[in-house]
Amino acid sequence: GMLVGTVGAGVAFYIDAGTFAFSALMLLLMRTVTRPAPDEGHASVWHDAREGLRFVFQRPWLWAGMAAATISLLCTWGPWEVLVPYLVKNELGGSAGALGLVFAAGGAGAVVAAVTMGQRDLPRRPITMLYWAWAIAAFATIGFGVSGAIWHAMLASFVMESGITVLLVLWFTVLQRLVPSSILGRVSSLDWLISVAGVPASFALVGPIAGSIGTRN
Repeated sequence: GMLVGTVGAGVAFYIDAGTFAFSALMLLLMRTVTRPAPDEGHASVWHDAREGLRFVFQRPWLWAGMAAATISLLCTWGPWEVLVPYLVKNELGGSAGALGLVFAAGGAGAVVAAVTMGQRDLPRRPITMLYWAWAIAAFATIGFGVSGAIWHAMLASFVMESGITVLLVLWFTVLQRLVPSSILGRVSSLDWLISVAGVPASFALVGPIAGSIGTRN
């Protein structure tokens, strides 16, 4: 976002491409170490999937969190990706650079939140704090609807991404601590599958809804 806002979208794409080239180089320099796989029997893929589902649905904090994420992303991802750029350009009169600053403010909020959370132990009630951060992030989207200037949208972006980052840090930390390592991969896979299920629908619905009730609504 800062690159788009300062040197332009074209240069930002070149630098972005350079980061992928750097990542590819790092992968090529990696060396693998062959180790014998542990003998865990020969359970089928379906058996493993059922075991993961059983583990998740026996724990309300897991399945409720995943279901809530589906609804949250359905309601917010499309507006964030589609309507914020439209709002900045068509209603706030901003350029691509202005949009970059809005996204950069969100990135700055995420960095601040991540560094702050990284210096602290888990709170006594991490799930409660997780939902508070989630609620703050969700309500911050109202800021885009009432924005009258670019800096208003930047502030909403900062608060929203800060809350989401706190949510993610807490969620993945709790997963690592409370889910046994033998099943963590399956639970994480279900988390991603269920949580992002609402994203395609969000993109499909946001245009028609905005067209009927207005971008800010």
